This record gives sequence, C-alpha cells and structure tokens, in this order.
Amino acid sequence: MKTRKKIGSIHDFFKQCPKTRLQHTTAIKKITGITDLSYFEGSVIFGTARLGREIHSILRRNEIEIMGFSDNDKRKWGRRIDGLKVTPPSNLQSEQKIIIASKSFHEILSQLRVAGHKNVFPHYVLTVLYPRTFPNPTFQIDAAGLIRERKNIMNAYCKLEDEHSKSVFLSLLKFRVSLTPFDLPKPTGEPYFPDGFWSLSDTETYVDAGAYDGDTLKQFITHKGAKFKRYYAIEPDQLNYKKLLKNIPRRYSRKITPLQLGLGAKKGSVPFASCGKIDSSVRNEGKDTVEITTLDELCRGEEVSTIKMDVEGYESEAISGAKNTIKKHKPKLALSAYHYPRHLWQLQLQIMSIRKDYRFYLRHHGLGIDGTILYAI
Repeated sequence: MKTRKKIGSIHDFFKQCPKTRLQHTTAIKKITGITDLSYFEGSVIFGTARLGREIHSILRRNEIEIMGFSDNDKRKWGRRIDGLKVTPPSNLQSEQKIIIASKSFHEILSQLRVAGHKNVFPHYVLTVLYPRTFPNPTFQIDAAGLIRERKNIMNAYCKLEDEHSKSVFLSLLKFRVSLTPFDLPKPTGEPYFPDGFWSLSDTETYVDAGAYDGDTLKQFITHKGAKFKRYYAIEPDQLNYKKLLKNIPRRYSRKITPLQLGLGAKKGSVPFASCGKIDSSVRNEGKDTVEITTLDELCRGEEVSTIKMDVEGYESEAISGAKNTIKKHKPKLALSAYHYPRHLWQLQLQIMSIRKDYRFYLRHHGLGIDGTILYAI
C-alpha cells in the first residue's frame, strides 16, 4: 500500500486526507483488492500468539475458513493450534493471502516481500475496514477521525519544539491513512533517554510508572549509577512485579522503592488484565483487580524531578492524578503516546492545560507503531 502523493507538510496532509470514512475505506479496498471479509477465505495467519488466535476466532465466527498458521518460531512448525497446522514461512505459496498477526508487522512484511509474497495484510487493515468486527484500540481511528480532530492535531503539532518532532508526528499521521508500515518514522535513540535535549541531574527523584520487569530501571542505573536521590518503580502486574524485585540491584536498593499498584486519576481499584508480560493493562474485561493511587498522593511532599509513564493506555488518567505535582514542580515527562491513536496529540494538550511553559519533543523508538514517546521539559 502506497500513499498517492508526496506529503510535505501537515497542511498538505489535511488537503490530501480523505474527508469521510467511506472515502478512506474505498481507497484502502482499491489499493489492497479487498472486497469484503470473504476475500480472506483460505488465507494464512502469520503469528500464533494471542492476536493470531483472536483473528482466527473472529473469522471463524464469520464463517471464513483459514487454511492455517505460519510463524518464524521453528518450535511451532508442524504443530496444530486451534485445529490449524503451523507452516514454515518458506513453505507458503507466493500468491497466498497472508494476514500478519503480530506487533512486529513491519519486519514480517519486509521478510515476506523479499520472499516474493504480494498479498500480505497487516492485521490493523482489518481493524480500520471492519472496526466492530476486529476491535483494537491502538488502531481504532480512520481518516474521518483525523479530520474531526484537525484543530487539536494542528495545535499540538505547532507547539512541538523541533523539526525532528514534527517529522515524527506527520509520519505517524500519514501511516494512519496509508496503513503502510513504510510510512512509519524510523526509530532513533534510546527510549526514555534521548540525546540532545534530555538530561538527568544527580539528585533525581524519578517516578517509573509501568516499571515492568525493571527494564527502564536498568537503563537508568547504566546512565546514573548511584547518582540519584530516589527511584519509584511502580508495576501493578503481580508476575512482572516479582521479576522487578529480582532485578533491583542490591547496592542501590535503599534508594529504590518498588510498589505493586497502578497510577490513575483517583484512589480505588480497577479491573486489570494480568498476563505477566509488558502489555498487562487496565481493562474493563480484566479478570483481576489492582489498587490504584494518584501520583500526587504517592509523592506528597516530595519534589519529583522526572516522571516516566508507559501504562498501556492509562496515561491520561495517570496524568490527571499527577496534576498538582506537575503544576508545582514541573518535572520532566516521558510519556508513551502510542497506545491510542489520539494520545499522539491529546497527552500533549493535557499537559499544556496544566502548565503552559513546557517544551515538547516527540521521538519514535520502535520499528512498528509502538515506541512513540512524548518528552516534556
């Protein structure tokens, strides 16, 4: 899938952007050849994890039969998953229709293209064309949604501090319309520790919301060693939290405060989908519950200097609960801005509504849609 014209500015983008959902989906179908769901009859799903199995289940409920699965994991070749055989990628026919059901859609698409496959469709194409059938919050927006948000998008874009940030922002918008991974910005730098504009003091009080297994903590220690005041490592998922505890360096343990809870707009408890992986998250359909507090309450009386948030789409609520801290201390902020399409501009506008003197930078650190981080200093 290719964009029809070169888009050089955000004004060009909105001029060329389809104005209605029908215009957008018609253009996608014309480029891809997709007519309706029956088009995928007899296709192969590339990816055998949760996403691939969910897509198979949805297609089966809609009476669309899939030929099988494929996967790069050799251990799965020849096995049957949900009744379907897993085939090595090298055995796929060149004209075979393939649905990529993986976060690594960019790499897999490149792999299949090199192998001569032409009928390859990243999973999010299904979400944009059939949002009710294939719900996925990360991709649930179309061109018409961007048109409706034009004023907010322009406001956020114009307040970005440098051309690199604006280029990342525009590339992400283009991707939402073209749906081609090759429109995504190229990843640069180290997540949460970018070059050029970001620096940490030797007296940091660092709040890591979404600490996972201590991956950001490890980066932090690499950069700072013992030169920091306090580090709050906040992780609600029980399995992740156990991994986090094991990964806290003993020599720095007095300065590091691990907490098994979540951050939100108010204290309480919320349903939570716990999976022991990086994408555990607050979800209405979650079978577990987690305790939630506000950052303002947690760090009352402390001068927080940096806040990092990667809380799987709960960033806006967590920011609301940090409003007083942001207003009083103006901590540096590093916020994941990719879990929902609108977070690309909404999180920035939310911070601007709390304090107007922040400078904003946007960087993209991943090959796919994941890894877009909004920095505020």
